[in-house]
Amino acid sequence: MAIRFHLVDAAAVIERQESQHLNAKEMALHLSVAQIMASLAWVQHHTEKLRVVASDNEFTHLREAQQGFDPMAG
Repeated sequence: MAIRFHLVDAAAVIERQESQHLNAKEMALHLSVAQIMASLAWVQHHTEKLRVVASDNEFTHLREAQQGFDPMAG
């Protein structure tokens, strides 16, 4: 009987360890997804900022061209 009890106990320990390992893998996956989403949000935010800057630069360039502005003229 004692041997059977130890086998059941060992099986429970192994099952618990496998469950903990699976939980750790799931947590790592969720963290990776969260990091990817945060990185994507950062890229989208800065892409929009760059679009605004590019648009402003294009507007300024067009306005200066209409006014005959020569940046090379000192």
